[in-house]
Amino acid sequence: FTPQIVQLALMDSGVTYWQRSSSGYLPPVIDKKEGEDLDSALKRYEDPGLKLFEEVKFPKYIVRPSNVGRTIITTAE
Repeated sequence: FTPQIVQLALMDSGVTYWQRSSSGYLPPVIDKKEGEDLDSALKRYEDPGLKLFEEVKFPKYIVRPSNVGRTIITTAE
């Protein structure tokens, strides 16, 4: 079993501001359909859910973090 991971991210200069991901999973009990072999049943669970790209909902606004309003707590006096 090889899980596949799909990730969609909005980035700027290596900083991720928003992301969504999906991955295949292996459940504790595998549901085999009639006449299906184990390899075919496992392949169904490897599907990462490529619908992520079809059904993605981007936020209307994305706040870019800055130093404004940032509090730094130190032990220095």
